Amino acid sequence: MALRDCTEEELDNLLKFFKAMANPLRLEIARMICMEPRYSYEIEEHFECERSNITKHINILKNAGVIKPYKEGRKTLFVMQAKYIKSLLKCIDQERYLQFLKENENK
Repeated sequence: MALRDCTEEELDNLLKFFKAMANPLRLEIARMICMEPRYSYEIEEHFECERSNITKHINILKNAGVIKPYKEGRKTLFVMQAKYIKSLLKCIDQERYLQFLKENENK
């Protein structure tokens, strides 16, 4: 399935995902959480900026489906969530990409 075959919903999901990951700070937050689930205070301690700024970026990642929060009493644990990765993979023209790799493997 190619990008041209994606539904509007799949394209919207991809757009949300890429917008969320386009910011260097959010990309770093996602990388941290990808390595291991993190509590919000661990994320806040890692960066030298206002707590409200980190909270804003965490909410963008959460709303885009990149991370998922789990409440544990007064603490919140964030884990990676592959909500839109399936849409991304469905929209990649895999056959054309594999053909490109095959043609360029000896160059």
